[in-house]
Amino acid sequence: MKKQEPAARPKSKRSLRPLGPQVRRGTSPLAVTATVQDKTEFQQIVHELQVHQEELEAQNEELRETQQLLEASRDRYADLYDFAPIGYTTLDEKGHIREINLTGATILGRERSRLLGTLFSVAVAKDDLSAFHSHLRRCQQASGPETTELTLAVHGHNPVPVQLYSVPIPDLIGQTTMYRTAITDITARKQAEKVLRLAHDQLEDRVRERTAELAGAVANLRKEISERERAEQALRELSARLLRTQDEERRRIARELHDSTGQKLAALAMNLSLVGKSAETFKAPVRKALAESLTLLDQASREIRTLSYLLHPPLLDERGLAAAVRWFADGFTQRSGVAVTLEVPPDLQRLPEEIEMALFRIVQEGLTNTHRHSGSSTATIRLVVDQNHVRLEVQDAGKGLPRSPAKGHMDALGVGITGMRERVKLLGGQMEMESGSHGTTIRVTVPFAGAAS
Repeated sequence: MKKQEPAARPKSKRSLRPLGPQVRRGTSPLAVTATVQDKTEFQQIVHELQVHQEELEAQNEELRETQQLLEASRDRYADLYDFAPIGYTTLDEKGHIREINLTGATILGRERSRLLGTLFSVAVAKDDLSAFHSHLRRCQQASGPETTELTLAVHGHNPVPVQLYSVPIPDLIGQTTMYRTAITDITARKQAEKVLRLAHDQLEDRVRERTAELAGAVANLRKEISERERAEQALRELSARLLRTQDEERRRIARELHDSTGQKLAALAMNLSLVGKSAETFKAPVRKALAESLTLLDQASREIRTLSYLLHPPLLDERGLAAAVRWFADGFTQRSGVAVTLEVPPDLQRLPEEIEMALFRIVQEGLTNTHRHSGSSTATIRLVVDQNHVRLEVQDAGKGLPRSPAKGHMDALGVGITGMRERVKLLGGQMEMESGSHGTTIRVTVPFAGAAS
């Protein structure tokens, strides 16, 4: 630290002259007094000179210490500059090298002493010369840093990719004639970029290959889906034909039972009645057998008539769904003892034949399942028709339908549930089923535009 200088002392304007050690005899008292004063002033001046000399020596010591600090700082700066991990150089406006550190000289592949004053462009690859000169022009025009990447082609060395980072150095009048430039070897980065590009290209190739494979797989899948859709469509058409065939066969059998078998049984009853008129002439066993035959014939006639109606109720064709459902519900209550509540609009108009047949079969299957599986003593049938849909609901209050222990769904009902779903699906509708300890509910919705009157 620099010492604080003492306050300046006024310098003596008198010139120094030697004084004798003694005062001559005969000198006047006034002269003696003057001589004593001159000696006192001389001693004071000498003292001031000694103090000033000490101050100068102290200042010289501070200067020596400062010089040593400056030299140490300069040495440290030189070490930092020369041995920095990147190259540093100072270029003039023409691109001549004015200063360069050891790292920069190593990157350029020449001794530092031979580089000073030479053009930096000598070390630049031919293909990048225009980029280097453009970098210099931008440095002249800009007030901030400029960055350029190019390749150095030094004789006897492999090409070195570098990044130039230049900052203009304005002079005292604000003009720029020199540029400090950092030279960074970006070989490792370029190699990493090359590896990354290679990996990216390989990945793109794999993506293209995988995309082509996926496209092929998608095409095959679409083809398979199309084939399956055709097979599902064929199955639906087959199922529809089977259901129509089944209904037609039921209608035919019902007609045969009613028109043929029923008529034969009626003729047989008439014949037995004629025979019965002569029963008094028969023996007792014969009369008993005749009476039992008439009873069995009557029972068989009623069962065949009921079976004929169950296979295809004539009311479904003659009066429509509402009448057929009422007839079936009444007969079902008589046969099973299950009380059935009907909620059907009294003015329900006729529906298309396929809808009436499907809904009647669902009512049949639903009530049959109620009797066989639920143990419920009551059931409810609701039928609602609006402008867009026909809705049917069959509900009981039993223990629910049995489920498969392995799969957890209602497989024990066989083809009944499947047949109901298939009928609804063929009509473009939906079917839902809920079953549990509270009972079972079947809900069916079938689209039908203009169903309401």
